[in-house]
Amino acid sequence: MHFRKRGAKWYFIVTVPDEFGNKVKVSRVGGDTRADAAKAAHKFLFENVDPYGYYEQPETMPYSQFLGLWVREYVDIMLRPATARAYNSAINNHIVPALGEVPLVRLTPRALQNFVSSQRQLAGSTLAIIRNVLRRSLAYAHETCRFLQRNPAAQLRLPPARVAQRETHVFTPEQLEVIWQKFPRGHKFHMPIMLAYYTGMRLGECLALALSDVDMEAGMVSIHATMYDDGGAGELQPMPKTRSSIRAIPFSSQLAAELKAQQHWQKEQRLAYGKYWHASGLVCTNDNGAQMTASRLRYFGEFCRQEFGAGSFHSLRHTHATMLLEAGVDLELVSKRLGHSSIVITSRVYSHITENRNSVMREALERAL
Repeated sequence: MHFRKRGAKWYFIVTVPDEFGNKVKVSRVGGDTRADAAKAAHKFLFENVDPYGYYEQPETMPYSQFLGLWVREYVDIMLRPATARAYNSAINNHIVPALGEVPLVRLTPRALQNFVSSQRQLAGSTLAIIRNVLRRSLAYAHETCRFLQRNPAAQLRLPPARVAQRETHVFTPEQLEVIWQKFPRGHKFHMPIMLAYYTGMRLGECLALALSDVDMEAGMVSIHATMYDDGGAGELQPMPKTRSSIRAIPFSSQLAAELKAQQHWQKEQRLAYGKYWHASGLVCTNDNGAQMTASRLRYFGEFCRQEFGAGSFHSLRHTHATMLLEAGVDLELVSKRLGHSSIVITSRVYSHITENRNSVMREALERAL
């Protein structure tokens, strides 16, 4: 650290390594006295040299380099694997190709808004992920790293997005009968299928359900975890998809009978496997008691497409919700049962049913008024 006076001002000069080990000499105005310059130098080092002793140069750092830093320091540590994977996909496929070479300090609100608007051909969910990455990464640059004086993505707006046609296939009674025959009791797919059909649970929630989460006396299952499956390796996550996904679901006597049959089947399997039995404590397991992963259930979707031309495991959830709504169950109750974060999501996914209800209401109004 060196100091020198130019005119009426004192300057400090420090030499620090960049992230590639190259020495970088930095000179800044420190103040009116040598003591002021020393204080300014220490403040500069504290704010601009990372914990590993490297000097980050925001004035020349491209956005792609900062995103790599943000992913390492925040995304991979703080976010759930599914969210991290979605963020990395948005970064690699959309953000870096368009903005990666732009210096971090030159990202303006206008440039970012033009970029987001130019992606309006993408599905709304993808656009929302892109906006979240821009907002959260640049907030980290502003609030945590102090590389930016403000967050240029704070006021980003999403353009009207292409409406993605989501598969909402609902199984008919005849199709359900074929499924029951194909995957009867004793088949390892039977229990997750029953859970999804009778409760509307997501696949990850079915696979993460522990025996201790089932209250047979109260007729309730508690949802507070999910199974994350990446490349066939299942990993239990202590949090489900969203906070609203943490819920208790009452179940019928039909599911109670299936759960009792599953417990009996697991006892038989435990005796058969002996010391090779895996005491996972889960409701849905492989034959040896080990946890089942979502990749195993892909066969169910393949079977449905071959047999019916459409459908997947998620179709069981759609079937459950559709049957409740058609039976007259309140939309808000169905939304909470499904664990949706908003009733708006439920009404949008099952708009065909809500529209039928509106038609019935209009007819009733015509007769009554």
